[in-house]
Amino acid sequence: AHYELEAELKQREQECAETQRLAQIGSWSWDLQSGYSKSSTEACRIFGTTTSAVDHTKEGFLAFVHPDDRAGVKAELEQIIDQQREHWESEFRIVRPDGEIRTVYERGQLEFDRSGQPQRVSCTV
Repeated sequence: AHYELEAELKQREQECAETQRLAQIGSWSWDLQSGYSKSSTEACRIFGTTTSAVDHTKEGFLAFVHPDDRAGVKAELEQIIDQQREHWESEFRIVRPDGEIRTVYERGQLEFDRSGQPQRVSCTV
């Protein structure tokens, strides 16, 4: 039964990755307790990198943000957490490793732990 569940989970992950690829929508999340972030394969493609090449921290994410937009994006993330905004939308520029500048649109959600404290940021891009 364990093997069957593992196979089904792998199949669902592949289906999700294919759906994101076709829609050109990636996802990423950031655990506020550990500071670790996780990006989907499609989010990495949009950002011009791979999951293994990404610095999975807040600073690693901000390094992709265009220098002229970086302070604003960082301030917005801090406000979202401080004000405990559950949902938001944002548009900003990124600089891919190959130097290409792209404008991305994100929709995000702030998730809370059982005590009502911010726990995780989840976004689509």
